Amino acid sequence: KRASDGRSMVSWRSEIERGGDYEIYFYCGVVDESRWGMRRRERWRDNSQLNLHVYHDEGVEAVQLDLDQMEEGWNYVGTYELSSGTAHVELTDRGKGRTVFADAVKWVERL
Repeated sequence: KRASDGRSMVSWRSEIERGGDYEIYFYCGVVDESRWGMRRRERWRDNSQLNLHVYHDEGVEAVQLDLDQMEEGWNYVGTYELSSGTAHVELTDRGKGRTVFADAVKWVERL
């Protein structure tokens, strides 16, 4: 999606069976090179961050991920206390670059 002012967003939801502390990760993948001709990270080069909203038991936390620090694959966002039920993370389209990409989010229970 074309980067904009943050009014549009993509959302990930997952059912949490057991409340507790969960690590949240954001996936940074590779765009099909035949379609884009370059790695996704390079496509993001003119946009320095992704803006996430992480919903947890204490409320909502705005998290900025520095694209220059992200690696291909799963990138750690943070650890949050979550109750059982629906977990929720949003990525806004806020950015100065041309494009914002949304891949995947995962929740990993800390045992």
